[in-house]
Amino acid sequence: TRDAIVASVRASVERRLERYATDGAYSLADLCGMEEAWEWANGLVSEIRLAQAGKMSWEDIEHRVILSGSRGVGKTTLTRAIAHAAGLRYVETTASNWYSTDSEPGLGWARLNAGFQEALAAAPAVFFIDDMEAFNSQPWAQLLQHFLEHLKGLSAVDRLVVIAGAQDADNVRLELRQRGGLETTLAMPAPNSQALARMYAVMLKNTPHTL
Repeated sequence: TRDAIVASVRASVERRLERYATDGAYSLADLCGMEEAWEWANGLVSEIRLAQAGKMSWEDIEHRVILSGSRGVGKTTLTRAIAHAAGLRYVETTASNWYSTDSEPGLGWARLNAGFQEALAAAPAVFFIDDMEAFNSQPWAQLLQHFLEHLKGLSAVDRLVVIAGAQDADNVRLELRQRGGLETTLAMPAPNSQALARMYAVMLKNTPHTL
């Protein structure tokens, strides 16, 4: 009905915004065992805050990075924590979804483009793209140049930090790691037993345990 239009639109917008919220993200202080990546994350948050205060250009932020590590080491967790600490929205996708079919040859291009458009619409935001190794095989390989064009087309006014995930940086195509692409690669090793104990203690919070 006419009276319900505003309420309906508001509910739709709130559902969409919930996808980008980081209310349930961990604090950077609670994460451990990530070594170099953790140090970089704290520096990145400081740079974003300076840019938001107008004391630094977004162009000078190290905003195109590959986090390399096996599944489960915390690439997504760290990226969400960065967005939370910096007060940015969080948009997540995976390159594995950017595939085409024989019946729909342009589907991969459309999905890749939609991912970037969503991230730009949510900006200022952190855009996390997992499974970068997908570009090694067809039909993803034919999207490589299109993906790089999107990266190179980003500017300071877009206020978008792009963080990619890969299990092994050596399996990420060289073109993606060169200037104009995802220029920095940070390794995330598997946590040792002490780091795991601290992480589980944070996750369990007030639940009794014997760690």
